[in-house]
Amino acid sequence: MGFLDFFKNKESEPFNHKGEKNIILREGKHYVIDCQNVIVGRKAVVLETTNSTFSKVSGKARIQVFNSGKINLLCGKAVVGFFKSGFVTKMAGKSSITTVNDCTIQYLKNKSKIGTLNAGLVKFLDDNSKIETFNNGQILFMRDKAQVGTLIAGNIANAIDKTKITTIMNGQVDYITEKSAIGTINNGQINNVCDNAKITTLNNGKVSVMMGESEITTKIAGDVIEINGDSKIVYNQNDPQIESVTAKKSKKEDKKAQKATKPEDEEFSFDDEPKQNQEPVKEEAETKKTEKKEEKNSQIEFFDSIELDGAVMEEDAEDESENEESSVDELSDDELQEQIADAIKKLKNDKKD
Repeated sequence: MGFLDFFKNKESEPFNHKGEKNIILREGKHYVIDCQNVIVGRKAVVLETTNSTFSKVSGKARIQVFNSGKINLLCGKAVVGFFKSGFVTKMAGKSSITTVNDCTIQYLKNKSKIGTLNAGLVKFLDDNSKIETFNNGQILFMRDKAQVGTLIAGNIANAIDKTKITTIMNGQVDYITEKSAIGTINNGQINNVCDNAKITTLNNGKVSVMMGESEITTKIAGDVIEINGDSKIVYNQNDPQIESVTAKKSKKEDKKAQKATKPEDEEFSFDDEPKQNQEPVKEEAETKKTEKKEEKNSQIEFFDSIELDGAVMEEDAEDESENEESSVDELSDDELQEQIADAIKKLKNDKKD
């Protein structure tokens, strides 16, 4: 064995801590049994712990097997591998627990994460924290942008803000409100879908009440008992004609609005013909009337022009007679009579023309 190998083997040997108090573990590997007020940080590794209380587990510290006990704060990038039973006051930062067999956790905050929760109670799932697989147990409040990947069974009391449940295989959600969302429900029960909450696909299961402006995008099967407010089912495979209460109301309102805004010229007469279809007939009658009026006016103008021409001819005749009278003295009686006769004859012919 070389000199360096001696130190490597020495470092890899775990330290045993039993019944100790106020200990700080910064490096190396450790067994912790019946200890109180333990702080684990940096890259320290606790191989196994039983019935111990940890004030803080932070940094890149790791607890591989947590048989029983309590952790007040799990933060940083600290990891617990297998949590059999116990109590966690707060998970924060990017801390994580791979598998929880049974546990009570008061707060999951920031980007903390639980891989699989087999049983237990989570009081507040906040911020961007996440439980990837929820096999059983209870979550009292999901808030902010918290997520549950798959709900196998169990109960979520309240999902609010912009929280998300990707898939529900079974189980129950009491309230999903505000802008929270459920991706796919394969089975289970949702008691109240409120505000702008949304269910993308309902394959089976039961939704008791929809209210506010909530929505189910696609309903393949399952039951929706009551739809209120502006809530709606966009597509229902079993009954494509299904409509929300609001949709029916809006259709009635649209019909009333159309009747109110209908133009008067579209009203029907007694012979069921629209008045607007009679407009060309009216226009044709008015055109004929105008043409007759114009023809009458032209006739009046024609006769007026004839009378004017007659008056002018009479004036010309009078002028000629005056000229002829002035030359009477120069003509003989026979010649004068002949000219008078010719003039009278000419006037008569002109009037006839």
